[in-house]
Amino acid sequence: MEAVAINARTLHLDEAAVRQGERMRTPGQRASVPIALGPVPLQHQISHDLLYDTIPHPRIRQNIMAAIISGRLDQAALSSCIRASGALVFWQGTWQRRGLVVWGDASCISSWELTEGFVRTFGFLLEGCDDFLAATNTWRAMRGEAPITL
Repeated sequence: MEAVAINARTLHLDEAAVRQGERMRTPGQRASVPIALGPVPLQHQISHDLLYDTIPHPRIRQNIMAAIISGRLDQAALSSCIRASGALVFWQGTWQRRGLVVWGDASCISSWELTEGFVRTFGFLLEGCDDFLAATNTWRAMRGEAPITL
């Protein structure tokens, strides 16, 4: 969650609102926001957990907003998964991390890793996010793990 806090500060978001999971529209964009964190138009139109704004990948945020509109996304489940990021859970006989793991610069997608559980549950949000999957597989390769595919 440290990466979320860093990106929330960068975005000038109310950190307490992000921590508490308040759902609201993204406030107006500030000029000093990195491109990767800049809001997509739907973020200004749809009430959502501001936690999603801290993911430095416009396409996945667009996909999240579209899934909210269509009713396909369980926002509570996604928020819970991301808030548990990095936590170890015992699943199918092995210990695995949950959510999203950030290994470096919070504003750079190459520092982020999608866990297997996240991809298994929310893989439909990854359409057009090949670079996010590539970053994930780079981290997995460093540990000698097989790549994740959709």
